[in-house]
Amino acid sequence: MTCPFCGDGLNILRENELAYAIYDKYPVSRGHILIIPKRHVSSYFDTTPEERRAMEALLDECKTFLDETHSPDGYNIGINVGQAAGQTIFHVHLHLIPRYEGDLDDPRGGVRGVIPEKRIYKYGDKKTGKLFYNKNKRHFNGGKRNGGTTVGYRKSSYLSLRHLFETEITVNHISEKIVSCHIDDSVEKARSIMVRNGFHCLGVEENGRIFGYVRREDVEDSKGRASLRELVRIFRIGEIVSETTSIIEVMFLLKERDRVFVLEGDEINSLVTRADMQKTPVRLLIFGLLSLLEMHFTRIIRIYMSGNSWTQYLSESRLEKAEEIFKFRIEANQEIDLLDCLQFCDKRDIILNNEQIFGMLSFPSKNKAKKTLRELEKLRDHIAHAQDLLGSFDFLKLISLVDEMEALLGKCEEILRENG
Repeated sequence: MTCPFCGDGLNILRENELAYAIYDKYPVSRGHILIIPKRHVSSYFDTTPEERRAMEALLDECKTFLDETHSPDGYNIGINVGQAAGQTIFHVHLHLIPRYEGDLDDPRGGVRGVIPEKRIYKYGDKKTGKLFYNKNKRHFNGGKRNGGTTVGYRKSSYLSLRHLFETEITVNHISEKIVSCHIDDSVEKARSIMVRNGFHCLGVEENGRIFGYVRREDVEDSKGRASLRELVRIFRIGEIVSETTSIIEVMFLLKERDRVFVLEGDEINSLVTRADMQKTPVRLLIFGLLSLLEMHFTRIIRIYMSGNSWTQYLSESRLEKAEEIFKFRIEANQEIDLLDCLQFCDKRDIILNNEQIFGMLSFPSKNKAKKTLRELEKLRDHIAHAQDLLGSFDFLKLISLVDEMEALLGKCEEILRENG
């Protein structure tokens, strides 16, 4: 059986003389990296001291890279040695797994989870000496009450929800199969396929495998070349993503390029373009994150403004609108308070006008905060009403808004953790 770590065509992320690093094809989390010695050796314990130092050097390099690109909250590092320990590819490889707050409700035990029932271990009460398990203990942020409404919530559940949006909606949900032609086909044939189908890119295959592509602008400007061999572009590392890459990562990659190609197993058969950002999974992702941001705003207002003191920041007409919604939902036997009936624009106005909350969110200025929140509200409304996103927002502007939303979510989560 051919070793997948010894063949050609690997998308190497980092390397040195004796080892290299690649993304895991089936990542446990965003940014999961494998560090592998170049020599084919089955067990870590059979590697040389030089190979171990080379792997350790790449471990440090990759950790720095992930800190800069993914900003994880922690890491798991591990090596499987032997079938009994779960090794399935018998070429030693070290896993560097970024961890994100909320990716597990209770992450304690870490690598002990290789034997699930041993992950949560016994610990003792210092006063009584009694041992007990914490397996079923729930973590709440305090059950604080304002105006008769319980504020308590399971702190990690909201982080888990964000993790779900950001990691489980993947490129596979929006990618399209690559239409291709053969390397020996004429430039005119390739141009005809692209014009007929409205393509800007066409895959090029040889021996039944797509290995590169041609762009429409290159074909249009081919200056009489008859063969595609002079125009084909070989796939490069920076334009390839794995099939499990999250959509949000792909969105940021598309800031720098028009398309990315999707590696499925060991073949590239599909791609994603900026036009795919209109698709339902992308809209679901953005709307989910916006809804989560609005939920965070509600909880922060509830924590820092007692009772209904926030009403001072809203106009009479906006309060009347909220009271209408409140009355309707109470009649429907929903357990809510008036704050739950505010719309995004109301929470925006409260945040902009309450100096304490505004200061904690670290906006550079009131004008910048007002502009950002209004644009996020506009984005939310466009998605809710199935309007054309890229017709209303320049692509780079859309990505910038998503980036600002991510930063706001992070700041809100920081505030909520401090009040947990």
